[in-house]
Amino acid sequence: IKRTIYTFVRTEQAMERIIMKAKERSALATFTFADPELRTKTMTLCEKNNVPFVDLMGPMLLRMTDFLSMQPMGKPQKMRVSLNNDYFRRVEAVEYTLKADDGQSPWLLKDADVIIVGVSRTGKT
Repeated sequence: IKRTIYTFVRTEQAMERIIMKAKERSALATFTFADPELRTKTMTLCEKNNVPFVDLMGPMLLRMTDFLSMQPMGKPQKMRVSLNNDYFRRVEAVEYTLKADDGQSPWLLKDADVIIVGVSRTGKT
């Protein structure tokens, strides 16, 4: 299975290009638009072009709107985490820790900055 991820799609033109690619490739489109207008236009375009789709966020937002009796803002919020080199280094460190946890991959020890040794199940990770 090949997948292509498009991030920060905020215009109708960008969305149309993506849906047309999905049509050419006979692909399934999935999306999570906060903007209700863009979400509706995407669903309409998919239906018009026989592109199967899954709206991952719309049904949840509708249910929450009913439950909370509040309207969503309809626009994506700024991320609180900056996706810079420090962020990706932290993610890489967590992935390394999970791979090497409990001695699962002893060959990785040579790459460690710190090695913590102790009794199993004491929260070293």
